[in-house]
Amino acid sequence: MRVYPFTESETNEIRDNLRLHCVGAQALTEVVNGVLRPTAFFPELRDAIADFQPGLIVLDPRSAFYGGDENSNPQVAQFIFALAGLTKLVQDGAAVWLTHHVSKNVAGGDNSCGRGASAGRDGLRCVLHMERLTPVEIEEAGITNEHLFVKLTNTKANYSERQPGAIYFQRDTGTTGGVLREIDMRATKIEIRNAKAERLAKALAEMIGTNPDDLSRRTILKAPEGKLMRDTLKDEFVDAVCTQKHMEDAMNCATNQGWLKVETLQVGTVKKQIPRYAGWRG
Repeated sequence: MRVYPFTESETNEIRDNLRLHCVGAQALTEVVNGVLRPTAFFPELRDAIADFQPGLIVLDPRSAFYGGDENSNPQVAQFIFALAGLTKLVQDGAAVWLTHHVSKNVAGGDNSCGRGASAGRDGLRCVLHMERLTPVEIEEAGITNEHLFVKLTNTKANYSERQPGAIYFQRDTGTTGGVLREIDMRATKIEIRNAKAERLAKALAEMIGTNPDDLSRRTILKAPEGKLMRDTLKDEFVDAVCTQKHMEDAMNCATNQGWLKVETLQVGTVKKQIPRYAGWRG
């Protein structure tokens, strides 16, 4: 049995502010003669809400509480309307949090991706969509175990401005496995990108070496004479994007770090910037 390390204060807060109703397969509604009707459990739940006065009512998942046809817009709309009525039982107002599975054949980032009839989305005032990271996000963040990460996107908001972008979470392991903790994915991506750029810069500096042919910076980055060097780096760094811009950034990084020293040579009327390997510093 997994035990979460709650403090005494946290335990007291949970006891005072949380009430669980483990109802199993007890649906709030059922279809009788083609019409959606409340079951015997619906008034029982209404009484519990009126007594406890919760600020948040969580129904997880929707399929356990909805006994109608999930592809029927009229039935789903009636079910959502019935749930909205539960909030009126709370004197200070309440919200209903309804967890629902997504349609397997629809990509994320769309507020219509909830499974079943569109009325299930239309009747909601706010929609949050949780999904796995894309292959690009996994690569950019240097993630090795993609199953530990998810992102949350606000795809609908009627009463407030929509949350821009996505919020990223990492799943805990060990004794707190299952707990999702927010992470700064932007900072992680920048850190990984900088690390890749530094590796590319070091490799470029070593490849340039003493530069016996006096290849200029421009020649190495753009001219045919530097193509072999560029192609070699691209083959070596198959896990990273090596465009001309990346090569330029690597050259600047190596120069700024002191791994390359740049000499200016006068060739006729042209001054050429000649980089040479200077070793590792710092």
